[in-house]
Amino acid sequence: MDDKTDKVTYFASIGSILSGLLASLCCIGPLIFVILGLSGAAFFAKLEQYRWIFGTVAIGFLALGFFFAYRGGEECSPGSSCAVNPGRKKLNKIILWIATILVVLFIFSPNIIGIFVT
Repeated sequence: MDDKTDKVTYFASIGSILSGLLASLCCIGPLIFVILGLSGAAFFAKLEQYRWIFGTVAIGFLALGFFFAYRGGEECSPGSSCAVNPGRKKLNKIILWIATILVVLFIFSPNIIGIFVT
């Protein structure tokens, strides 16, 4: 793996987190505004119709991140231009799995919130 692959993996992780957050704004947004005592939270309820689009984009970014993090690449000799620090590869995978957990929580947050609100 090279530096470009690491950048794509980071981009995919961050993109999936942001997409998952956008997918859950329809339900988390109003809840946060109610907790803070603010009004005007109905705006976020209008985002419900776009929830599946944001969720699909988030899953796409996660798939891209997993592809670049776990694909079998060519073997590089230490010190060559394509060699990657093993610690950096491990950090990429940890960030990707944290992003996956956050995206799953964001996507299923309306269902999770519904259990406690009813």
